[in-house]
Amino acid sequence: MKRRSKRSCRNLRRAITLIEIVIGIGLLSVLLVSVVTVSSRVSRQIKVTQIRLQAVHALDELLNALEIKALDVNGRANGNVASNPELSWFVEPVPN
Repeated sequence: MKRRSKRSCRNLRRAITLIEIVIGIGLLSVLLVSVVTVSSRVSRQIKVTQIRLQAVHALDELLNALEIKALDVNGRANGNVASNPELSWFVEPVPN
């Protein structure tokens, strides 16, 4: 049975340490990519939610302010949202 010298054991320990460092860096990079991906998805979802919330507020305002006399003979009407001029609305009856 051969005995390993102290020098070869030290070299083996260094190699294992280097392998552990490389694996650690790989795991950290995977973690970083995951965090960036999740962050991107969350920010996109927040933007969509804000747009939907803005639409709900505009609809609520329109429903509160809608008057029967604003409709023409066919039951159609359109206009801009008073609180946000970028948003517009229209009403069109749907046949039953």
